[in-house]
Amino acid sequence: TTTTTTTTTTTTTTPSLSLLIPPPLQIASLNAVEALGDADVAKLNDATAISYFLSRQLPLTNAHRVQLLEAPTTVHRLRMILELLQQHYGALRCAQCSVLLASIGDSFVMSRTGVQGTFVNAHGYVHETITVRRTRAELVLIGEPTERDSWFNGFAWTIVVCPLCFSHVGWRFTHTRDDVQPDHFFGLARRSIRVTQHVAADDDGSDDGGSGSGSDAGGVDD
Repeated sequence: TTTTTTTTTTTTTTPSLSLLIPPPLQIASLNAVEALGDADVAKLNDATAISYFLSRQLPLTNAHRVQLLEAPTTVHRLRMILELLQQHYGALRCAQCSVLLASIGDSFVMSRTGVQGTFVNAHGYVHETITVRRTRAELVLIGEPTERDSWFNGFAWTIVVCPLCFSHVGWRFTHTRDDVQPDHFFGLARRSIRVTQHVAADDDGSDDGGSGSGSDAGGVDD
């Protein structure tokens, strides 16, 4: 008598990213990875990797980052990220007067630390900064562009203030060499902004530059 034993192997597969990540989060994901090198992008080959990547790179509060790290599964973490973006992270506004400065979709990567980076100026002041391609308000430029102590090689900085309350909200960075891109972008100071749920239709103006104002020199040492 011959006894045949059949072994059944169960393979657990991670669902496709396109199924796990709805379109709004896919857009945020693309914004976060587009400026990375090939070696970095190659690491984001599954849902778990990209869930941790977004937890680090998106401009979230520390409390929300901790919640994401404590998520029991990848699916839970991705769903939490989507809910956070929908409920809390649609618009970046001036902390003083609530003028719309940018939307989360305007953010992009200009350093290895992601869309939100921590920088120290020549005077020892620490600035958490969110980099955005454009602003939704015509920010006022203070002083002339300078490359001194710039956080981004090949870019000169200029202080920018809110057009309504004139609070300092960040810096405009303008390229000084043809071999660097983009032509310009903005770094919004995290302490000078607050995040709201969404961008209203009547808020959706845009500014690709800024308006010059004032003669006081200023910049990263603000």
